[in-house]
Amino acid sequence: MKQSEFVSDLLKEIIAGKLGQEPGELRITGASLIYQTTQFPSSKTKYHNYYLLLRVESYFGAYPHTAEQLIYK
Repeated sequence: MKQSEFVSDLLKEIIAGKLGQEPGELRITGASLIYQTTQFPSSKTKYHNYYLLLRVESYFGAYPHTAEQLIYK
């Protein structure tokens, strides 16, 4: 199989189901929201990191986001 040259092309192939099952047919079997802080020893700045972790079948993926980006219901 030819590799995609650009991320945009790869995304189109995934959405079209050319690289496996179509994403719309997959079920999320687990989800977690993760909040993490990081502060380096030489810094007074504390970083606040947010992640959405999803499990789809046997795969895991995490999406970093800002606190305001996701709407929780």
